[in-house]
Amino acid sequence: MADQLPYLPKAVQDALLAGPAMASPEGVTPDFDNPPNNNGLAHGVMAVCIAVSTLCILLRFYLAILSRRVRVIECLILGAFGCYLGWAYCTYRILYLIGYFVHQWDVILGKLIDLGYFVSVGGVFYSVTLPLLKVAILLEWTELFVPRGTRNYFWYTCYTLMAIQALFGIAAVVALNLICIPYKAIYDFTVAGRCFNKHNMDLTSACIHLATDVIMVFLPQRVIWGLQLSLRKKLGVSVVFSLGLLACISAILRLQVTVTYANAADSTYTLGPVVFWAFAEMTCGFVISCMPSAPRLLRETRVLHKIKARLGMRATTFKNTHGTGGSSALSMSKPSPLTASTDRYRKIDDGGVLLDNLGPAHSDSTEMLHTEAIEAVGGGKLRGTKQVLRTM
Repeated sequence: MADQLPYLPKAVQDALLAGPAMASPEGVTPDFDNPPNNNGLAHGVMAVCIAVSTLCILLRFYLAILSRRVRVIECLILGAFGCYLGWAYCTYRILYLIGYFVHQWDVILGKLIDLGYFVSVGGVFYSVTLPLLKVAILLEWTELFVPRGTRNYFWYTCYTLMAIQALFGIAAVVALNLICIPYKAIYDFTVAGRCFNKHNMDLTSACIHLATDVIMVFLPQRVIWGLQLSLRKKLGVSVVFSLGLLACISAILRLQVTVTYANAADSTYTLGPVVFWAFAEMTCGFVISCMPSAPRLLRETRVLHKIKARLGMRATTFKNTHGTGGSSALSMSKPSPLTASTDRYRKIDDGGVLLDNLGPAHSDSTEMLHTEAIEAVGGGKLRGTKQVLRTM
């Protein structure tokens, strides 16, 4: 019916647009005013994802301000967050337009035009958000794990993945905006136009994102377990860089529900899971890109020390590796000011979690740890979706 609508008389079009978007099952009366839905679940999922992503961004930029340095990586993450908010806006408009888990026979056909618009624009935002996040993550990994002035398999792999993400992200955005000519025909089925089949592009998109997620899960592990560090520190860093497993799970489930959505006649009902898993996938990207900085924030703000003090618990002291005095087991001595000119040495924090910047006044023991890590890296240990939403 949608294919024939542009060629029908205006009066017939108006009559059809005011009716149900799909024939209801026998014995079921369409309910346009208050259809059964699961908007409560949608509110909860979207609110949690947005809250987690926002918290990660605040953490990341708090540390950037603390160190008085905003790099290209932070700019990429901020750009991704802007697109993420654009995606969130589109999904909330869908929530108030028709709701989630609403059967198509409970939706007026004319509303599918607005729905198609927000689906199309949301797909573009999604196609920009993930590449920006992955490029930022991979760029930071090259700074963490590759000694300056060197090139190894890790560096080449990261930059290859960055190139793939950047090029495919651009191609996906262009393709999504040219899938129908004229553009309005993408979402408005009352406009006659020439459209291409999105199935192959969507499947390619899903496969590329999923394959990239899998590679990014295992890529840093070989480096981490090859460093000359204690088992405790290796485990701590390995756990942080294994957060990509969450993104892989989200990508797999998103692919599954997207295939279901693409083949479903009742597309308004099957749209919800696609939106939720896409939300989860992007949120995992913000967690991966920002949360490895959390231990540094805990140390800088002495949060754990303050919590333990309020609970009346004693903090075990140990010899301060940054000096001769004692220090709490939950915090470190007052850090030296972080400036943009600080040399980018990296270390494994005593918490066993964070690769961090060191100021010029770092101690001999820390310098030795840094030297061991660089020797491990430079000594040869590093050699070696279908689019979330389719147009209605």
